[in-house]
Amino acid sequence: MSNMPLFSNSSRQEIITGEKGDTGATGAKGEKGDTGSTAPGAWQNLTLATNWSNYATGYTTPQCRKLIGNLIEVKGMIKKSSALVANEIITTLPSGYRPTEIMLITTWASGGTSRLQIEPSGAIKLASGNNGGVSLSFLFGLN
Repeated sequence: MSNMPLFSNSSRQEIITGEKGDTGATGAKGEKGDTGSTAPGAWQNLTLATNWSNYATGYTTPQCRKLIGNLIEVKGMIKKSSALVANEIITTLPSGYRPTEIMLITTWASGGTSRLQIEPSGAIKLASGNNGGVSLSFLFGLN
Protein backbone atom coordinates (compact mmCIF):
# COMPACT_ATOMS: atom_id res chain seq x y z
CA MET A 1 0.00 0.00 0.00
CA SER A 2 1.40 3.45 -0.84
CA ASN A 3 1.88 6.24 1.64
CA MET A 4 -0.71 8.59 0.22
CA PRO A 5 -1.67 11.56 2.36
CA LEU A 6 -5.22 11.87 3.60
CA PHE A 7 -5.13 15.55 2.76
CA SER A 8 -2.49 17.31 0.72
CA ASN A 9 -1.49 20.92 1.03
CA SER A 10 1.41 21.18 -1.38
CA SER A 11 4.44 20.16 0.67
CA ARG A 12 2.90 19.12 3.98
CA GLN A 13 0.58 16.40 5.19
CA GLU A 14 -1.96 16.85 7.89
CA ILE A 15 -4.58 14.62 9.40
CA ILE A 16 -7.70 16.31 10.58
CA THR A 17 -9.51 14.79 13.56
CA GLY A 18 -12.51 16.07 15.45
CA GLU A 19 -14.06 15.47 18.82
CA LYS A 20 -15.70 12.14 19.56
CA GLY A 21 -19.40 12.06 18.58
CA ASP A 22 -22.36 11.11 20.72
CA THR A 23 -23.15 7.48 21.44
CA GLY A 24 -25.79 6.05 19.11
CA ALA A 25 -29.21 4.84 20.18
CA THR A 26 -29.47 1.56 22.09
CA GLY A 27 -30.68 -1.34 19.95
CA ALA A 28 -33.71 -3.50 20.63
CA LYS A 29 -33.44 -5.91 23.56
CA GLY A 30 -33.00 -9.54 22.48
CA GLU A 31 -34.85 -12.60 23.75
CA LYS A 32 -33.84 -14.08 27.07
CA GLY A 33 -31.17 -16.74 26.59
CA ASP A 34 -30.79 -20.17 28.12
CA THR A 35 -29.84 -20.11 31.78
CA GLY A 36 -26.84 -22.27 30.96
CA SER A 37 -27.57 -24.59 33.85
CA THR A 38 -25.37 -27.67 33.98
CA ALA A 39 -27.31 -29.31 36.80
CA PRO A 40 -29.89 -31.99 35.95
CA GLY A 41 -33.53 -31.29 36.78
CA ALA A 42 -35.37 -32.93 39.66
CA TRP A 43 -36.60 -36.50 39.25
CA GLN A 44 -40.29 -36.80 38.33
CA ASN A 45 -42.12 -39.97 39.46
CA LEU A 46 -43.80 -42.02 36.74
CA THR A 47 -47.17 -43.59 37.47
CA LEU A 48 -47.31 -47.19 36.27
CA ALA A 49 -50.31 -48.74 34.51
CA THR A 50 -52.47 -51.37 36.23
CA ASN A 51 -50.63 -54.60 37.23
CA TRP A 52 -47.18 -53.00 36.71
CA SER A 53 -45.00 -52.37 39.77
CA ASN A 54 -41.44 -51.73 40.89
CA TYR A 55 -39.30 -54.84 40.28
CA ALA A 56 -38.32 -55.42 43.91
CA THR A 57 -37.02 -53.68 47.01
CA GLY A 58 -33.74 -51.92 46.32
CA TYR A 59 -34.32 -51.46 42.57
CA THR A 60 -34.76 -48.02 41.00
CA THR A 61 -38.20 -46.44 41.09
CA PRO A 62 -39.64 -45.43 37.69
CA GLN A 63 -38.74 -41.75 37.24
CA CYS A 64 -37.59 -39.26 34.60
CA ARG A 65 -35.69 -35.97 34.55
CA LYS A 66 -34.23 -33.45 32.15
CA LEU A 67 -30.48 -33.35 31.77
CA ILE A 68 -28.45 -30.67 29.98
CA GLY A 69 -30.12 -29.31 26.84
CA ASN A 70 -32.91 -31.48 25.46
CA LEU A 71 -31.69 -34.78 26.90
CA ILE A 72 -34.20 -36.84 28.91
CA GLU A 73 -33.17 -39.59 31.34
CA VAL A 74 -35.62 -42.32 32.34
CA LYS A 75 -34.85 -44.91 35.02
CA GLY A 76 -36.61 -47.75 36.73
CA MET A 77 -36.93 -51.51 36.89
CA ILE A 78 -40.47 -52.89 36.69
CA LYS A 79 -42.47 -56.10 36.36
CA LYS A 80 -46.05 -57.07 35.61
CA SER A 81 -48.16 -59.39 37.75
CA SER A 82 -50.29 -60.61 34.84
CA ALA A 83 -49.83 -61.64 31.20
CA LEU A 84 -48.60 -59.06 28.71
CA VAL A 85 -50.87 -57.43 26.16
CA ALA A 86 -49.19 -56.45 22.88
CA ASN A 87 -48.22 -52.76 22.78
CA GLU A 88 -49.77 -51.99 26.15
CA ILE A 89 -48.96 -48.70 27.84
CA ILE A 90 -46.60 -49.14 30.81
CA THR A 91 -46.49 -45.48 31.88
CA THR A 92 -46.75 -41.98 30.42
CA LEU A 93 -44.06 -39.30 30.41
CA PRO A 94 -45.11 -35.87 31.69
CA SER A 95 -45.56 -32.95 29.30
CA GLY A 96 -42.21 -31.41 28.40
CA TYR A 97 -40.49 -34.82 28.52
CA ARG A 98 -42.03 -36.25 25.34
CA PRO A 99 -40.46 -36.78 21.90
CA THR A 100 -42.07 -35.26 18.82
CA GLU A 101 -41.75 -38.55 16.91
CA ILE A 102 -42.16 -42.22 17.82
CA MET A 103 -38.93 -43.67 19.22
CA LEU A 104 -37.96 -47.32 19.69
CA ILE A 105 -35.58 -48.18 22.54
CA THR A 106 -34.03 -51.55 23.42
CA THR A 107 -33.43 -52.22 27.12
CA TRP A 108 -32.68 -55.14 29.43
CA ALA A 109 -35.48 -57.59 30.24
CA SER A 110 -35.55 -60.67 32.39
CA GLY A 111 -34.24 -63.44 30.12
CA GLY A 112 -33.19 -61.11 27.26
CA THR A 113 -34.12 -57.68 25.95
CA SER A 114 -37.26 -55.62 25.67
CA ARG A 115 -38.30 -53.12 23.02
CA LEU A 116 -40.01 -49.99 24.25
CA GLN A 117 -41.92 -47.56 22.09
CA ILE A 118 -42.04 -43.93 23.26
CA GLU A 119 -44.75 -41.88 21.59
CA PRO A 120 -45.38 -38.12 21.21
CA SER A 121 -48.33 -38.53 23.61
CA GLY A 122 -45.78 -39.55 26.25
CA ALA A 123 -46.96 -43.17 26.29
CA ILE A 124 -44.22 -45.73 26.89
CA LYS A 125 -45.39 -49.05 25.45
CA LEU A 126 -43.84 -52.48 25.74
CA ALA A 127 -43.54 -53.61 22.11
CA SER A 128 -41.75 -56.85 23.05
CA GLY A 129 -40.25 -58.44 26.15
CA ASN A 130 -41.72 -60.29 29.11
CA ASN A 131 -43.51 -59.56 32.36
CA GLY A 132 -40.72 -60.91 34.61
CA GLY A 133 -38.68 -57.72 34.50
CA VAL A 134 -38.26 -54.73 32.21
CA SER A 135 -35.68 -51.98 32.52
CA LEU A 136 -36.82 -48.41 31.94
CA SER A 137 -33.22 -47.14 32.07
CA PHE A 138 -32.49 -45.12 28.92
CA LEU A 139 -31.69 -41.65 27.55
CA PHE A 140 -33.17 -39.87 24.57
CA GLY A 141 -33.05 -36.42 23.05
CA LEU A 142 -36.10 -34.31 22.43
CA ASN A 143 -36.25 -33.76 18.69
